[in-house]
Amino acid sequence: MWRDLLSKVVSRSLEVAVSLGKRIRRHWASDSDGFGYSLAHGSAGLAVFTESLYRGTGDVEWRRASRELLRHAVMTAKHAVDLPAGLFGGVAGLLFASRYISPDSMTSLLGQSLIAMLHEHTSLLLAFGETRSRIPASYVDVIGGLAGIGLVFLNLPRSNSLPLVIASLESRVAVRDGVPVGMFLPAPLIASRHLRAMFPDGMVDAGVAHGVAGPLSLLALAATRGMSVRLSILEEGSEWLVARSDHDRHGAFWYPGYGSANEPPNHGRMSPKNAWCYGVAGIANTLWLCGEACGRTDIKDFAVAAMLAGLARHAGVQEPFLCHGTAALLHITRRFHQRTADSAFVDHIEHLTYQLIRSADAFEPSHSAKGLGLLEGMAGIGIALSGDFDQELCWDRAFALA
Repeated sequence: MWRDLLSKVVSRSLEVAVSLGKRIRRHWASDSDGFGYSLAHGSAGLAVFTESLYRGTGDVEWRRASRELLRHAVMTAKHAVDLPAGLFGGVAGLLFASRYISPDSMTSLLGQSLIAMLHEHTSLLLAFGETRSRIPASYVDVIGGLAGIGLVFLNLPRSNSLPLVIASLESRVAVRDGVPVGMFLPAPLIASRHLRAMFPDGMVDAGVAHGVAGPLSLLALAATRGMSVRLSILEEGSEWLVARSDHDRHGAFWYPGYGSANEPPNHGRMSPKNAWCYGVAGIANTLWLCGEACGRTDIKDFAVAAMLAGLARHAGVQEPFLCHGTAALLHITRRFHQRTADSAFVDHIEHLTYQLIRSADAFEPSHSAKGLGLLEGMAGIGIALSGDFDQELCWDRAFALA
């Protein structure tokens, strides 16, 4: 595996991750009240990062740090006026962090309380979705909606809500008349003003964070783990993504969204992206998961070719973060090498690791929680360098990557 081939790189990246962890702890210790509870930008995300350092180093100080940060997240959440459901900003994120750091906590009073709260939120979201054919992406996506909640339920020992989430998402991503109609957003429901201007008649978001690829990833992972999922939905959804791909001299790529007739935006106004949230890396990973679940070698081969094309192009990645930067690109590249043993990925892993190390050394975050956080901050850079990759419950399950 790439670890054996790049042992010096692995050792150096862990050193840098530890250094980032120490910097974050100093910031947090000086202003813990400035941090919220969320997985994205708060103490829950920092707890997951420091737990990854414990797994990478075996240093029990990081285990103590992760539990202290998790306690802070839970206590902060208790004082929240209105605690949302979502994975990166609410109850689901607290539950994921608790499960990652302390699996035994799921049977504790706190764990059972969080699980009950998430079931209640899920019931409300499902009821809302049943009454509307068009709903905002935030109700179904990975960041704050049902797909992210489903990822958490999937990693619990059992969940009565998960089959209901699966059924709801199957209906949303089902392709009818050539379009995943349940994911179509009329212009007033498009959150981004930029995309709203590009798609005045509405759009289907193709990405993992807010679009079709997120629910498809959850459904594929659920199917692979033995849940009842309609494989025809996965095949149709992955074929829709393949058909939406455009091509340049490197190979396939995707735009963030497509209109009601599956048309892409004006090409001159949007360059190809290669990130987790939107674009090649995230969608290629989704296609691999769908191909694996459906036994479709052709879809997996397309995913590998698209990922290698994205790495050769390396366009649109300007920042080091997990959401839309080098950190996720590095981690997804390692996942592809793990799955395929294709040596073509090894040089890219080495290059991206050193690129991320350079970014980490130069990174000066704002003193805000976001600048230090997991999704778009220093902790995300660190967790990609930490070496937590082979554990039974890896942090990347929160990102629908494995």
